[in-house]
Amino acid sequence: MTGKTHAAAGAFIGAVIGQLTGSPLEGFFLGMFAGLLPDIDHPRSTLGRKRKSINLSQ
Repeated sequence: MTGKTHAAAGAFIGAVIGQLTGSPLEGFFLGMFAGLLPDIDHPRSTLGRKRKSINLSQ
């Protein structure tokens, strides 16, 4: 999966959970960010390229 699909899947799940808890907007953004976390240590990941200090493989 790419960063875009990770973010989209996370945003969808976050929005659904946010709707159930009464905070759909917060759930959307939190889910989108959380969707990018699985690949954070990969040098070519979306977050890994943005913040070199996050990239654990260097």
